[in-house]
Amino acid sequence: MTRAFSLLLAFCCSAMCWAAAPREIEAEAQASSATIYRGGDLLIVREPDDGRIAFSGDAALCFVPRGKGSALELSFDIEEAGIYRFRFYAAHGPSCGIYRVEQDEVVKGWYNLGGPQVMHSRQLPHSLTTKRLRLKAGENRLRFVSEGTNHRGGNLVLDSLLLIPDALPAPPPIDEWEVLPVAGEELGPELLHNGDFELFVPTDRFREPHQVLHRWCLNSVPSPDPLIVREASAARSGEQAIRLAPDALEDNTILYQAGVPVQSGSRYRVTLHVRGTGIFCAMWYQSKGAVAADSLHPSVCFPAGEEWQAYSYVFAPSVGGKVTQAAFALIADHGSEIWFDDLSIRQILNP
Repeated sequence: MTRAFSLLLAFCCSAMCWAAAPREIEAEAQASSATIYRGGDLLIVREPDDGRIAFSGDAALCFVPRGKGSALELSFDIEEAGIYRFRFYAAHGPSCGIYRVEQDEVVKGWYNLGGPQVMHSRQLPHSLTTKRLRLKAGENRLRFVSEGTNHRGGNLVLDSLLLIPDALPAPPPIDEWEVLPVAGEELGPELLHNGDFELFVPTDRFREPHQVLHRWCLNSVPSPDPLIVREASAARSGEQAIRLAPDALEDNTILYQAGVPVQSGSRYRVTLHVRGTGIFCAMWYQSKGAVAADSLHPSVCFPAGEEWQAYSYVFAPSVGGKVTQAAFALIADHGSEIWFDDLSIRQILNP
């Protein structure tokens, strides 16, 4: 067993970056530049006298929608273009509603602000945080769209918003991989379909989430960059390889193959040929009832390097889960650019 410490050290050094400090924005200060769509009223409200809730700045912005589909759009000035998230603080209660947050008609989160008790979101264990947003320098707009309510009202009582610059997340723990060939190991036939990616034809494109192409599926809509690389110079062997590079707004990109015939009580040699920058992971999605505790290497993560490298390890399905098949996934982590080729999954026949 060996570990490529030099690759890991290089990645960790490049991943150390510190984001600028978050900036809190009072919602009521945005009232003058706010826009209402499909009807509704906009009010500035003060803290309740009974002390049940305390607003930042002693006030909040209250949007009373005319009905489902009514929307409040706020404007924000951003000094530096980049990737950000918004965490917003609002009132929860019987008069509050369900809202989705949009940027340029793209949904960035769904939030149920209704509840039997009047509360402030700062009092709750979870935060109301959007997905990543790409913001330009200057004016940017965020829209809160009413989805109705589970209680008697549908108001949005918005206290403040925290603008959070996005930072590269901490890399996952790195696992060890084995050097091939393993002496004396006997392997069964290949279990992974199209592991060299040569079955893809020129018209094959991943155009939508979970679309199946030669047994492979993608978890999200791909970026404009090609996922199937049709250049012999970019492949390890043959004419084609796979390139996974998550968009800056996504945590990862996942390519998976369902129905790989693996069984509880058996062991399997998994071999991956990989190059690139960043960290990639290989993960098994097993059937209901399977647990990681009695599986061997259900998930592993390795650092990629500039040259093609063989990564190999042993996987054993959950014993208690009585697994007969599982999905095998390749994951490129946030900030990575990974090429895959010549993948293999074969049963180990000798003990």
